[in-house]
Amino acid sequence: MPKKHELKASNLRCICSPKIFSFKKTSELKPLDKVIGQERAVEAIEFGLNMESKGYNIFVTGLEGTGKSTIIRDLVTAHAQKQPPPNDWCLVNNFNDEFRPQTFEVPSGKGAVFAKRMNKLIDDLKKELPKALESDSYLRKLDTIKKRYSELQNRYLKKMEKFAADR
Repeated sequence: MPKKHELKASNLRCICSPKIFSFKKTSELKPLDKVIGQERAVEAIEFGLNMESKGYNIFVTGLEGTGKSTIIRDLVTAHAQKQPPPNDWCLVNNFNDEFRPQTFEVPSGKGAVFAKRMNKLIDDLKKELPKALESDSYLRKLDTIKKRYSELQNRYLKKMEKFAADR
């Protein structure tokens, strides 16, 4: 005996005729570029993305698996493509406080170029600096400077010795 609210298995599935569609394959359809049924949420997200002041955040909540992350990613990506690319930020060593690097901005895409050039400079210095410090001209100049200051030091020492002997 059938119960009052009992369903048959055939009633659990809705079948529609393919004749009602104007396409043969779904690949013929244009991708849907808007969110259905969440117009207010999309407006709120777009409002938040267009806020130019700092200190604002967008908080999204909802059930898992409902497409929140996909929708947000699509909206943020579309918004970002309309914006000029942001500058790159570079961190360089702070010799006064090694735990607080110095920062500076360079035009977008130039941060990687700067890093490559700095690495090349360091590699070149590692090769060329020892050569320069061992060259004959450098050693001659170093010797001249050492002699000059050695003579000056000796003169001052002699003056101090004479001053001490007089006292």
